Amino acid sequence: MAQTLAAVVAFLAFFQFAPWLATEPISEAPPQALATLPKDCPAFSVNHGTYICEWHDAIARNPWGFALCATVLFGCLGFLYFTGFTGRGFRIPYRKNWWRYEPRSTDDGG
Repeated sequence: MAQTLAAVVAFLAFFQFAPWLATEPISEAPPQALATLPKDCPAFSVNHGTYICEWHDAIARNPWGFALCATVLFGCLGFLYFTGFTGRGFRIPYRKNWWRYEPRSTDDGG
């Protein structure tokens, strides 16, 4: 149950974290962006060619909010990783030595 909750929280935190990385202050917005954004918008980002108002402001002007969002995201992902590899809850599939090449044996048993 805890892993499911952590996965949902990580999913929601990611969709706050990712746009925050591309957020710029409204003072750097081009004129066509200023025409489409609300007057009291503190920051903006461009998503698939559309200007979007980002109410959480830019990272430089709201570092504590960004740090909190990043902590929540990476904390949930770390919890999922730890619990998955230690065998608690949902297990992460494990393939023996998938990162290393091991040649097959040529011994045909005879």
